[in-house]
Amino acid sequence: MMDFYSRSLNNELRGHYGRFEVLKERGKMDRGAKLHLNHVTQTLGKTEVIKDLSITVPAGKVYGFLGRNGAGKSTVMKIILGLLRPDTGTVELEGRPVAGGDTSYLSHIGSLIEEPSFYPNLTGVENISYLGKLRGVKTNTSHILEMVGLSNHGKRKAGEYSLGMKQRLGIALALVGDPDILLLDEPTNGLDPDGIREIRELILRFSREMGKTVVVSSHILSEIEQIADVVGIIHEGSLRYEGELSSLIGAPSLVIDALNSFEVRQVLDRRGIPYSILDDGKIRLRYQDRELSSQIITSIVTEGSPIASATIQSHTLEDTFLTMTGSADIEGARR
Repeated sequence: MMDFYSRSLNNELRGHYGRFEVLKERGKMDRGAKLHLNHVTQTLGKTEVIKDLSITVPAGKVYGFLGRNGAGKSTVMKIILGLLRPDTGTVELEGRPVAGGDTSYLSHIGSLIEEPSFYPNLTGVENISYLGKLRGVKTNTSHILEMVGLSNHGKRKAGEYSLGMKQRLGIALALVGDPDILLLDEPTNGLDPDGIREIRELILRFSREMGKTVVVSSHILSEIEQIADVVGIIHEGSLRYEGELSSLIGAPSLVIDALNSFEVRQVLDRRGIPYSILDDGKIRLRYQDRELSSQIITSIVTEGSPIASATIQSHTLEDTFLTMTGSADIEGARR
């Protein structure tokens, strides 16, 4: 049975580090919101894949949408595009709820979901022109091709394009109609380092030079770290974090070198404190302040788990992602 000190400390630590707490900077995020999902739930078959999800995408920013395979990223994008109708919740564009069945808002959104879709026997120019006619919009094909770096390849059949060129054509098609918002789902999948760099530069240009709002999902955390203004981390259909990237990666971590890592992890699990295991076996926690860190260390030692050292370290987006989700199947700075 816990003594009074243990119960009090346990409650305090849970208040700071609750495992299922969503960490949000909502005050900053709501001002100037371009796109907002409000308490969205989605069930596919018998599985609830999106669980009471609320996200806010600021206007004119790059929003990095992160999660491991199966976390629900693509499902969320399909909900935004009206391809799936959520069981509960709403999608709002510039503060106005999108009514079910009303697709007029889609003229404001361009998308590349999962992989590019085009006619391989048509040229790049023909693909763009045809989509413009289908959507009933005027299309400056040469300008779009120039933006994505395909000016010299517009008359080639799209089926002859390299993988990187196909990705750029997919983004070109997303630009038809000059949308305010771009949804790009894993836009660098399968690309070599040069192709990844080209897509990264495109995304930054869309946001910083053209003022577009860009939502990018990716497994490559180091790429998101270079382009995102705001990040949202989703895990098992629930939001774990949403806020400015600078605030997230600027926060330090408490790294514990334990003599018995298993015993220390048991203490942290009992207190509901999220952590990640580093390659060298050390334990990483999100650092709040010196007093709280001292309480955590005291609690571990008091419960009979001696430690060799405890240090405060700065960390990357990859470190934070692992702490928030406990996931290992993610590509980070190593790529």
